[in-house]
Amino acid sequence: MYGGLAILWLMVLATVPAILPFLFITDRFVAARFSNGLVLLSLFVVGFSYARVINTNRWVMGWSAVVFGLAMVVIVVLLGG
Repeated sequence: MYGGLAILWLMVLATVPAILPFLFITDRFVAARFSNGLVLLSLFVVGFSYARVINTNRWVMGWSAVVFGLAMVVIVVLLGG
């Protein structure tokens, strides 16, 4: 039960930054790009924090997560998203 609740909270915390711009910005294109920026910022924070746990270079891991996320954003945009 506790594991399921932990996963629920992780999913909520991961999706809230991506959804918030659509609640406050009326233009969908601008909201989507702002949402992408927030998600990339979240990826940097997660990569930076994870690097601290595994004792590796924090900046390299943070920027690696951002590059991976940016590649995903480019693929989605090229596919029409």
